[in-house]
Amino acid sequence: MPPFIRNFGFKITLGSCGKNVFFDYNIYIKYPWLVRIGNNVAINRGAQFFPAYHSNHCIILGDDVYLAPNVCFYASGHDINRLSQLVGGDIVIGNHVWIGANVIVLPSVSVGENCVIGAGSVVATSIPPNSVAAGNPARIIKTKEVSAGFC
Repeated sequence: MPPFIRNFGFKITLGSCGKNVFFDYNIYIKYPWLVRIGNNVAINRGAQFFPAYHSNHCIILGDDVYLAPNVCFYASGHDINRLSQLVGGDIVIGNHVWIGANVIVLPSVSVGENCVIGAGSVVATSIPPNSVAAGNPARIIKTKEVSAGFC
């Protein structure tokens, strides 16, 4: 599908979609009305979004967010003690965040502004602003120095 048609389709089905958003090929968004995307966002091929339909938990991307290929967001899962019970929480990605290739972001996670998440990481807990995190589970490996006017 040509990019202008693909972009138009996503923009009219998403809960909200800002300006200058790039949708690459092969992106999957289940329940798109539960996904909100800010301005100046790039979503690379193979990205997958799974918000929580039954509990209305959303996936929210701020402004200036860059997703490398095959990033997956899961806002819902099963309770380990009662597998038939669904649990979940919103996933909120702050402004000025880069998420590396093949990262998995789990329910109830917030990634603060100005963060970088290393490729292949599994983000199971929230990451504070100005952090570089990597690993499985993702852990903070560095704190970024942010200068005035950083974007």
